[in-house]
Amino acid sequence: MTEPSVSSYPFDGDPSSDEFADVFERISDAIFALDEEWRFTYLNEQAEELLDRSAEELVGEVVWDAFPAAAGSRFREEYERAMTTQESVAFEEYYPPLDRWFEVRAYPSESGLSVYFRDVSDRVEREREIERRERALRRAYEIVGSTEFSFPQKIDALLGVVREAVGTDYAALSHIVDEEYVFEYVDAPADADLEAGDTASLEATNCERVVATEETLVLNDVAADAPELADRAGNAEWGISCYLGAPVIVDGETYGTFCFYDLEARTEDFSDWEVTFVDLLSNWVSNELERQRYVDRVAAVNDLNGIIREITDAAISQSTREEIEAVTCERLAATDSYRFAWIGEPHPPTQEVRATAEAGVEDYLADTAISTDPEADESFGPTGRAVLTGEMQTVQNVRTDPVYEPWRDNAERYDYRSAAAVPIAHEETLYGVLNVYADRTEAFEGEEGSVLAHLGEILGHAIAAVERKQALMSDALVELEFRIGDVFGEWGVDGTPVGPIVVDEFVPVGDGEFLAYGTADESTVGVLEDLAEGAAPWNDIVRLGDPDEGGEFALRLSEPPVLSMVASRGGRIEQVVIEDGDLVGTVRLPQSVDAGQVLDYIGETYPSTELVSKQRTTRPTDTVQRVESTLTGELTERQLTSLRAAYFTGYFEWPRDATAEELAEQLDVSSPTVHKHLRAAQSKLFGALLGDASG
Repeated sequence: MTEPSVSSYPFDGDPSSDEFADVFERISDAIFALDEEWRFTYLNEQAEELLDRSAEELVGEVVWDAFPAAAGSRFREEYERAMTTQESVAFEEYYPPLDRWFEVRAYPSESGLSVYFRDVSDRVEREREIERRERALRRAYEIVGSTEFSFPQKIDALLGVVREAVGTDYAALSHIVDEEYVFEYVDAPADADLEAGDTASLEATNCERVVATEETLVLNDVAADAPELADRAGNAEWGISCYLGAPVIVDGETYGTFCFYDLEARTEDFSDWEVTFVDLLSNWVSNELERQRYVDRVAAVNDLNGIIREITDAAISQSTREEIEAVTCERLAATDSYRFAWIGEPHPPTQEVRATAEAGVEDYLADTAISTDPEADESFGPTGRAVLTGEMQTVQNVRTDPVYEPWRDNAERYDYRSAAAVPIAHEETLYGVLNVYADRTEAFEGEEGSVLAHLGEILGHAIAAVERKQALMSDALVELEFRIGDVFGEWGVDGTPVGPIVVDEFVPVGDGEFLAYGTADESTVGVLEDLAEGAAPWNDIVRLGDPDEGGEFALRLSEPPVLSMVASRGGRIEQVVIEDGDLVGTVRLPQSVDAGQVLDYIGETYPSTELVSKQRTTRPTDTVQRVESTLTGELTERQLTSLRAAYFTGYFEWPRDATAEELAEQLDVSSPTVHKHLRAAQSKLFGALLGDASG
């Protein structure tokens, strides 16, 4: 074997060749030369540095002996190909013992091989990092754009992709509720004692800083970067040593955090790209949650509007109250927006709420106590507060709202997250409370809450209309006579009018107002005029007729509670007599109405109320006969003629087809005479029709 010759320059090619030009461009590279027996003949300083071996040590050594890991690698394969083909080769390859990537160009000659190489580890690592980032971005884009994944599936997949991209073992999407940190979605090692649904105190976590600032928090080493946070339970007890978390903002408020953390401090800081990647996807999560919340609310509003139409149709089609309540609960429970619904009615003697209809659940109140007693803990929930305040009540997160503590087990058992209690009322009368439950938090905000509250009003109107309709169609009545002692004292008025006051008719005029028509002697009416200036619910008194002939009056009442409640139940107050300060009234109610509940309400309004009598009666049915009798027996010939002529000439149409003057000309009488006959006839007819108000 010949001794290798040591050359000061390893390449002996043609200076005019392209290869020579390549070599010239690479004169700053590390260079070594091998002879035909693969022995080192030359190394420059750069080669010695990169190979971590000196020229003295390597010259004369076979390259495969000096670097055995290269013997079975691409290095040998490419070098041998160059020697065999006598053509240069170029490639990149990783050499594990040196933990370096090399870019290599090898130029063959008859005497051996000249190898030019450089360390490209940084470039390769950058390229690999770019490729890794591109893969992560592509995967994230595929996930968020997928039409096959549900939102929970997308979040689970994104947590895995981002966790891998930023190099942590733990990832979570949290939901902040009051001062609680809820792990809504989790990606963690299999042996980690952590799963979705777990909670922690917000102040124990790094996320509290994110929530407070609404800015992304980057901690490569918690102890070093934020020593004031290091002692928090989430860090000290759980061992969290690095953290990257971005806020999730929904409807302008912090919903939670999109965060990634590990139990070891970072050897390399979170890069700007990693922080931007987390920010980018936290923004998507924010927008998607907001969009989803909007879609849910729109769907719920559409559902509620459909239910309102059905309730209106049910009322028009003469359904019963029971049918209306059942339809409402069934339709609510059948939607995707709500889990179940029930309607409850307060029971005054026991101050309990009893269910009258339910759907989507069975016997919800069987093991649940709800009270209307203001002193009882069971009245602090939404249903009790709805009864006591007459306003819609909501709990937007039943698992964290302290008000809902007595019913927390129910929330777990029936798997709901928010609850609403809507009063069913009409004209100051509370018929019951509609209770609705959803598996979403914040389910009854904004337009959805407004429409649900409107549903309660519609139910109240529908039930009132049905009960009034039933009252008109039924002949069976319940008559209550009651007495209120010192009624002027109840009204906050000192002194009592002298003579008796008799009110025979109450007429609703809209907006909660009634006109009461009655009589009293002249002195008493004068006293009433003085009292009306400050006695609720009186507004004013108007004298009727000739003062010299009697004390007839019309009293305007604003939202009188008893009158409103009785009218809403399809009943009416027949007569009220006030004498010596005591009021005696008679109420007639449809047989379907709970008379005891009405009496209880009167007693709650006026504590001195006592029942005088209660009896069943029937509605008079002789109205038609009375009208016919009036037409044939009580109207004079002139009155009947004027009435018939006015009717057939269109005097009563609007606009009128004939005036009083034209009618007078037809009858050959004066216009005042026509007016006199018509008014007398109308008075007698209306007296026959309305004179017996009980009809």
